[in-house]
Amino acid sequence: MPYIGDEINEPKYDFYSYDRWSILEKMKKDMEFAYQWVPEKVDRGRTSKSACGVLLMKICMSLADFDRAIAVGKEIVALHPLMKNRFTVNATKPSTNLMFDLHSVEAKLDMSNTEGLMYVVSYPLVDGSDRIQTMRNAVPFWNSGAIITPDGRTGTSVDLAANETDVSLNLNKAYGRGIGRLRSTWYFTNEIWRADKEANDTRGILNKDSWRKMTDLRYNHPSLKSGNNQWYAKNFVKPAAMSVEDTIRTWYSWPHYKVFVPDPTQSGNWAGGETPWYIYRSAEVYLMLAECYYWKNDPAQAAINLNEVRTRAGAATLTAAEINIGEILDERARELYYEENRHIELVRIAYIYAKTKKPCEIFGGRVYQLENISGPGGNNANIKQMGVNFWYDRVVSKSNFYNKGLKHRWAEYKVSVHHMLWPVPANAINTNIKGIINQNIGYPGAEKNVAPLKVE
Repeated sequence: MPYIGDEINEPKYDFYSYDRWSILEKMKKDMEFAYQWVPEKVDRGRTSKSACGVLLMKICMSLADFDRAIAVGKEIVALHPLMKNRFTVNATKPSTNLMFDLHSVEAKLDMSNTEGLMYVVSYPLVDGSDRIQTMRNAVPFWNSGAIITPDGRTGTSVDLAANETDVSLNLNKAYGRGIGRLRSTWYFTNEIWRADKEANDTRGILNKDSWRKMTDLRYNHPSLKSGNNQWYAKNFVKPAAMSVEDTIRTWYSWPHYKVFVPDPTQSGNWAGGETPWYIYRSAEVYLMLAECYYWKNDPAQAAINLNEVRTRAGAATLTAAEINIGEILDERARELYYEENRHIELVRIAYIYAKTKKPCEIFGGRVYQLENISGPGGNNANIKQMGVNFWYDRVVSKSNFYNKGLKHRWAEYKVSVHHMLWPVPANAINTNIKGIINQNIGYPGAEKNVAPLKVE
């Protein structure tokens, strides 16, 4: 990508691509300055010293400067301890727990919350705020026509029967009017929640207060009530003939505690109301510290930092012998659903593996290389073979969608090695008539690439 070191105030057509590592070194220098001078105490939503520190940690980790990342991380968690006791007005609500408190609207507004480091700013009933849409996107499409009763009747409705007094049948307000755009994988909804280690984990599917399954929902269509149908107000039963396409959006479990955001100002669909949202939390800093110690071959310290987060959630502690990159990524998934940018983190880790040449224990000691990290390019760009980069290996080993022959009416889920990096928009390359912006390997135009410049 191009490097821009000065403000641009006139048209410019001579951009050139710069070396990744020299850009990161420049970013590190700038973030060290920010970490030194940005104040710690700021209005909620503004950038704090600790928020700068989180980004500095990630840059240092990308450059394999794990000692500096550890030093910064320790400073952050010393100032911002995890919230370990129930708080806010939700503390006495039935069928809730600390995780519900932590991710509620009230917690993100509560100035006693020591864990939040940086937030998206959006406040209920404040001009300029917007709805978070978490329930619209993450909750299954329960009002789809695919949800039918075992006797073949339409099972659900946004509107209740006119004479219905059981408010729990209002699926819209109880769970949100989901349409399943951001459906999770089996890896997240089932695989990472182990019966022995996460049995008491308040973040997980085994905790009935935190998660919801489709079989928790009940048929509520008014016609069922008016027709005295036996299935009215009974729990959902998965239709035996439900198609793969319908299953993708309409039948899966989800972390209700994380995405439920009431929308009392909305009389129609509850899509997810106005609320601040975490960008960085201390919990992620602990997970980053654990990862740093992993790269330094210190599994004992890695376990200590992972266990800070796990113990708070009620999960069993891990030993040094159990630490590997898979365990660290699993813990990030458990803690940071709908918070971390998962793709970006996997790409970051893929580059660290290639830069450090550390053998990857979860893939048989495989060693990755920076050379051809996105594949060979050219005619062989669409390669789908393990061992080229960690990102590809991890995605295809954990996702139950990609490269499994899973099809629906629009497409088949496929991924290749070069998809680790997204394409540079052709318009940006073609309109840069006095310079050269390289295309990422594997995409059309990469054959015209030239050696990148270095930031001086």
